[in-house]
Amino acid sequence: MTKNDLMKIHNTKDFLNAIIRIGYSECGKKGGSHKIYKCSGRGTLSIPVGVGKELSTGVKRTLVKLILGNEYYIK
Repeated sequence: MTKNDLMKIHNTKDFLNAIIRIGYSECGKKGGSHKIYKCSGRGTLSIPVGVGKELSTGVKRTLVKLILGNEYYIK
């Protein structure tokens, strides 16, 4: 999955499904406004799920940096 593929996803549920396909799994408590996802060899993600149905561009940009690493994130 590329940076552009992830940035095109607007729906939070679709974004969560995409990171699960990459290899992330949910950990931590359920409930609250954020869900925690971990994957070995990659950064831990804290994704806001209680705010709305869409992720903002800034949040997606930060998550993509954590998922793919800085070398893959070139504007």
